[in-house]
Amino acid sequence: MKNYILLLLLPVAIQSCCIGHYRGGKSCDDETILTKRVSLSPKENKSFIYPELIHKLNRKHSLNFLIRKPNIENSQLTSSAKITQTTLYWELEKALINEQHTVVDPTVYKHWKLNYPKRTPKFDYIIEIMEAYSTEYFTAINNKVLLGTELTIKIINPISGQTIAILKKSTVPCTSGCEFKYTKCEVLEEKVLKTKVNYPENFLSAGFSFNDISELIRSLRMQKK
Repeated sequence: MKNYILLLLLPVAIQSCCIGHYRGGKSCDDETILTKRVSLSPKENKSFIYPELIHKLNRKHSLNFLIRKPNIENSQLTSSAKITQTTLYWELEKALINEQHTVVDPTVYKHWKLNYPKRTPKFDYIIEIMEAYSTEYFTAINNKVLLGTELTIKIINPISGQTIAILKKSTVPCTSGCEFKYTKCEVLEEKVLKTKVNYPENFLSAGFSFNDISELIRSLRMQKK
């Protein structure tokens, strides 16, 4: 009877022992500490602003915008299920108002346009978010993924229909290098190296956030001469 009980307990004991040696399906017997530097190439991060918009910013402290929402699926606009078109455009509206611009309500404007189809639009520009999502960069270090940002905002002249500004923010992590110390099963230390001369600010990982929208809208003020 005792032998029978021991035989039943033996597989349990072996299983318990093995749990301590495996993490995520990997053997963790090897505790050798490895060091690796990761450097990613920066993207061109340049906005285009037509002189027309700069001249108007010099003449007027506040511009009047109509926010246009493209008729596309959320997955094409942003990679985050929590960031919907509604929240994106609400953040855009708040960013414009915080910079002392004004925003035309689309429903009110549509009603006005039906009544006065031949009149000039009662706002300066149409503004639209084209892209807003986090980019992913794989390091080949224990499935470690670093995040960057991709955000593009377009501004359109409502009379000519021409695009007069493309505001862009593209960020890539570790462009000046990041150093990782790790074992086969876990990352022990992460270090952001000093930003190189003429390189964008170096960072470890930061995906898209609503602050990116505010930052791009604030950049309009910097175009004034």
